[in-house]
Amino acid sequence: MTSLVADYSSHSDSDVEKSPAATLRPVHLHETLGDLTDSREPTRLELAYTRNRVQPLTNAFDRFKRRRSDSQDVALAAHERDRVIARKPPPIGTKRSGSGPRATKEPNINPSQRIKEFPHQCLRISAGMLFCSCCKETLSLLKNSIKTHVSSEKHIKAQKVYLVQRQDDDHVKDVLTQYFAEHADEVTASLPPEVHLYRYRVTEGLMFGGIALQKSDLLRPLLERADIKLTGSQHLRDYVPKIEALEYETLSNELQGQMVFFMFDGTRRLGEALNTVARFCTEEFELWHRLVQFKTLEASPDNKALSSTLTNLVARELYLPFESVTGWGRDSVKVNGTAVARLHVTFSFSTDLLCICHTLNNSGERVDFPEKREFMTSWLILVQNNNAAKQMWKLLTRHAMVGFSTVRWWSRQEVENEIMLNFHLLPTFLQQLEIEEVGDATTRKMRAIYDSDPIGLEVSFAAGYDGTLSLLKTTYELEGDRLEILLVFRRIEALRSFGRSLRGDVENRGLLPNVDAVIRRSLVPKVGSSLKKEFPSHGVFTGHITSIDKEDPDEWTYVISYEDGDTETMVLAELLPLLRVSMDSLREAAVAGIEGAYLYLEKRLTGECDSSYDCSHAYLVCELAQLFDPSFVDANTVDAAWVQRLAAITPLARVEQGRNLLVALEGELPQYLTQAKGFTCDHSCVATFTEEVLTWWKTHTKELPSWSFAARIIFSLSPNSCACERVFSLLKNMFGDDQDSCLADYLQGSLMLRYNKRF
Repeated sequence: MTSLVADYSSHSDSDVEKSPAATLRPVHLHETLGDLTDSREPTRLELAYTRNRVQPLTNAFDRFKRRRSDSQDVALAAHERDRVIARKPPPIGTKRSGSGPRATKEPNINPSQRIKEFPHQCLRISAGMLFCSCCKETLSLLKNSIKTHVSSEKHIKAQKVYLVQRQDDDHVKDVLTQYFAEHADEVTASLPPEVHLYRYRVTEGLMFGGIALQKSDLLRPLLERADIKLTGSQHLRDYVPKIEALEYETLSNELQGQMVFFMFDGTRRLGEALNTVARFCTEEFELWHRLVQFKTLEASPDNKALSSTLTNLVARELYLPFESVTGWGRDSVKVNGTAVARLHVTFSFSTDLLCICHTLNNSGERVDFPEKREFMTSWLILVQNNNAAKQMWKLLTRHAMVGFSTVRWWSRQEVENEIMLNFHLLPTFLQQLEIEEVGDATTRKMRAIYDSDPIGLEVSFAAGYDGTLSLLKTTYELEGDRLEILLVFRRIEALRSFGRSLRGDVENRGLLPNVDAVIRRSLVPKVGSSLKKEFPSHGVFTGHITSIDKEDPDEWTYVISYEDGDTETMVLAELLPLLRVSMDSLREAAVAGIEGAYLYLEKRLTGECDSSYDCSHAYLVCELAQLFDPSFVDANTVDAAWVQRLAAITPLARVEQGRNLLVALEGELPQYLTQAKGFTCDHSCVATFTEEVLTWWKTHTKELPSWSFAARIIFSLSPNSCACERVFSLLKNMFGDDQDSCLADYLQGSLMLRYNKRF
């Protein structure tokens, strides 16, 4: 930084007073401060300069240090804790003694010499010093130091990214140069290519961040520190359609030669909009997701308009051959199903997959207990929206209540589970609300519901917990961007098994441990009460209470007689876990409230429902997709009949290079069985499972060319539409109310840049 400071080195103090018009010369700030450290006394003007320019800054830092120190003695709010600056940990072991400048002196050599000695390393001269453009670091001129830097893993990775960026910059520059040569009448056509590139990148960066372009006018002084003149936001808008066009060009190049699965979804929550995400598996067995369309609409499209929009996207925007489309992912809205049926006429090798997570969510909504529903309506109105009530609950439970969202799957059930786990604190919580007069009518309503039947209310919460825990866990496991297609059948079959148990005989209707525990706690054992007990090496025996010994008022004893004639005595703590509750009316009500969810799921999976909700074909695809899990092939008997069943997956029933793909798979089956022998993987973690399976296929591509190609088709399929849901979440996070009127190309371009990770 330079400033104009009077040169008073040849004047005395009296001369300064007599000659106010002293000679001015540019002096660097460090030179001025450095003068104060020499042996001579500083002049009054130098002292004033130092006092006015440096001291206030020092005082500001001192004040900040004091404030930070003071903050450690008080309890801070969460947002204040986040602002506390992290400190370095204390040194471990003996601290190295001595400090100061580098022991080895910098060689007296021109930096350009080092650039010649290390060519193609993206080194340049900046401010007279050697600078690495890849790592954005100033380097020493020591040869060994430079050699260590350019051979480091950090530099090698940074160089790859830097070269790709330079190549992309050159391409953008060429495209813009050609465009303005053809449109010389535009206002900015005569600007140099470097200026166009910089303005293009600034606009692109603002779009990526979801920052309104008009804010560039406020940031202009900062952005122009790159020594390139910017322009007003009204002119930056001209680059938006160019950014969108180049993004589509990039997408088209990425999708060429790939087997692509398209997922689409619409929303009315944030305005009429339709987004489409492409998913594919590369030859290196990497899963890619790309947002290829975000369309704002005046009204919800019918099936003809929807199918036409998707066809134009594939053919005219992305230039993909129809046979490269492996399928369509959607939710169960009827118009979507009809549109996909129309698309099958054009895209004959595509399949139709309904979102399994929507199906599970809709199943969970069938868990219904009227008293709990009424209680939760009041709870969500009061506790989720009242800070005083939230704090009371937090003090009682020692942790905050889970958040509630009207649009997030299972959010309500997660709140109910939180209440169930802390139900013993509910009376105290309601009492505190009444004492503090929080909620008034809402609190009175919750109190009335609780007092009318506390055991019944607790049983309904416990039933919701036991009945939906697996549903909730499975939904979260399957709503990802990995190889969920290989795990769906295994996970859903476990849910179906639980659902069948609810419809079993009265003695074994579902495993509901929390429901049984609540009921047993409320029971009063009496003569004739039934129980079951397992005796090691002998089996399970049924017994009855034949008498009760009440001599000890503190602990009664119960005499139990078993069906084989044996008897034993128990105290209450031993007896309660063994009491039979299968015939209890509360348990029957609990089963009835849960059973509807699993009946609904069963009908969806077997096709016993409206055709638009029929998941039977999608479920069959998920079952057959297990063939591409090498651990499944190793653990099961897989023969040619299994391969022939793959014909049900439409994109596999194709002819590739003059040969039927299914015939090729059958021919390579013995080799596949041999290669898969002994392979195991962790099915409990979706991320680990995906990584292990993709690595296996990448390793065995050459030995199994047909199976590898088919695997890429299967891995492109997604059993959920969560990729589309994330686009709407991104939209809400990026764009505020001040951007409600932004144009469609800016909206689509911004979302595509962010979702596709172009920065």
